[in-house]
Amino acid sequence: MISKTLTISKCHGSSNSCYHAMQQLSSKEVPNVSNVSNNKINLPKTEVDVKIQIVHRTIENKEKSPTKNIPSQEEVAILFLQELLQDFENILTITEDFKGFDKYATDWMRNYIEENMKRTKVEYIFEVLLKFYQDNHLEYFSSLLGFFYQYGIGHKINKKKALEMYKITTMQDNLGKNIYNHLQNINKSVGEYLLALYYYKDIIVDKQKSLKWSYKPAKEGNTASQYEIGYCYEYGIGTIQSDKKAFDWYMKSAMGDNPKGQCSLAWCYQQGIGVEKDDEKSFEWYLKSAKGGNINGQCNLAYYYENGIGTEKDEGKAFEWYEKSAQGGNTFGQNSLGYFYEMGVGTSKNPVKAIEWYTKSAKRGHHIGQFNLGRCYHDGIGVEKDTKKAFEWLLKSAKSGNSQGQYHLERYFNIKVKSD
Repeated sequence: MISKTLTISKCHGSSNSCYHAMQQLSSKEVPNVSNVSNNKINLPKTEVDVKIQIVHRTIENKEKSPTKNIPSQEEVAILFLQELLQDFENILTITEDFKGFDKYATDWMRNYIEENMKRTKVEYIFEVLLKFYQDNHLEYFSSLLGFFYQYGIGHKINKKKALEMYKITTMQDNLGKNIYNHLQNINKSVGEYLLALYYYKDIIVDKQKSLKWSYKPAKEGNTASQYEIGYCYEYGIGTIQSDKKAFDWYMKSAMGDNPKGQCSLAWCYQQGIGVEKDDEKSFEWYLKSAKGGNINGQCNLAYYYENGIGTEKDEGKAFEWYEKSAQGGNTFGQNSLGYFYEMGVGTSKNPVKAIEWYTKSAKRGHHIGQFNLGRCYHDGIGVEKDTKKAFEWLLKSAKSGNSQGQYHLERYFNIKVKSD
């Protein structure tokens, strides 16, 4: 199976990270279940869902009859953890200054536990979190377990385990608007915040400083500063997150002919960020961005031409813009160009050229390019068959989380690989 694309490129960041940036950043949304009424709650589907439901009933029964159904220490801890997780998410979403986040967050966590669980040691709370993980119920409190590991709460500091927990948490599926799923979605949201901070806290702090200095030139018409402010509002960096303000600042930047601002404005129209979705306007701004030389805009414009989004389908133009994007170093564009050459889309078939572009994409870390290169080496497409190289590239793809890479590695070499 040939792997072409999974999604469209995001406009921010370097070309070799735009695909991953889109995957990680576009999902960074706090779930909202305020409109879910009690009569629409689904029945719990797992053992732990039932246990959480029993905890609620036990507490309610205790209030009615204090001498019966007294909840166990573990049940009280589970109920407490639900409240802790929700309150911790609130703390993360309203935090504006991340410079002293480590001390602030750990102090808050310890004080919260001491005030609400006065007779329970923090080590016991850690044990309950760990038990959920060991029982394979990762979807509820794994983000908290990671935080406890990272900052040595109830256990010695173990940053490797913390990172493992954050990665596991962010890989959980979004489960919709069920009261128990809501808890799981909050866990994922918290995990995404903590993973971003684990990797990028210093960058975020710099962005906060940058935001303060960007306003004056932005108001004077500096399109680069206008773009930076839009970016900060889109992701809540150094300020309260606001899709509408992000859109407004991207619009100012785009109207000033800034290609990055134009690409981000197109993205807003595509995704409905701060504005109604509009494929035609999205296409219009990707076109401007592409003509201005932005390689992500070029890649996304090609995708629109390829699939007939906001314009007539035109595989020839799609090929042209993928080529420009690929030549500029966009790894998504490089993989797509390889696909066009292999399949003869918008150009003549040329397996050798396909290998050339798959290789460029793969060497720069694009997991789809790595899979396609491994597949070509295995099947001898555009290159002599080479089982060793096929294995190497499929392994890289599989470790990066590519499901096709994982499937074919097992199929061809009988090896199962988990993502890094």
